[in-house]
Amino acid sequence: LQLYRDVVPALSRWRAAGVPIVGYSAATSVNIAPRIRLLGLAGSFDRIYASPYAGPPYPGRSTRGRTADVPIVEMARPKPDPDAVPRITSDMGIPPEATLFVGDSIASDIAPAIEGGAKAALIRRQADSTTEWLPGLLEVSHRSAETRADSASLSDKDLVQVPTVTTLSDLWRHFTFGASGT
Repeated sequence: LQLYRDVVPALSRWRAAGVPIVGYSAATSVNIAPRIRLLGLAGSFDRIYASPYAGPPYPGRSTRGRTADVPIVEMARPKPDPDAVPRITSDMGIPPEATLFVGDSIASDIAPAIEGGAKAALIRRQADSTTEWLPGLLEVSHRSAETRADSASLSDKDLVQVPTVTTLSDLWRHFTFGASGT
């Protein structure tokens, strides 16, 4: 695993602005913890929501419910969970309409965010020499390319309201960020 070049600067910029940063992963709780540590992101998140633990972790021993400095919260159901937005925003004490969900999947990220009352942005990374590993990642994560039909529950009107960006820094062109409650 490796990060896109814009991830750390964007997380640092949000952190400096006092923006709460929460992750929501399809990975299980025991598998997300070592990934966060490996990528050096433990200090970047306030909390991470993960799919429920469903057996022994692979590989290594259990780190269920913890990673360096990030609490990991297991969701009742795996991503996409229709209750994710209300649960996460309630836990964080932030109204859904004051939150932004950023994801690369219309069906798993964008549609649930909008249906839960949050703002959303779709990130579509451009292939370059640093992302030659992306097809392999999608293959091992069992994800396939999405079509518009995969997001049938999302209306065209809703989808038009969702900015599509190629880097996290592009988000500042579409949204204003501030500390919780501002």
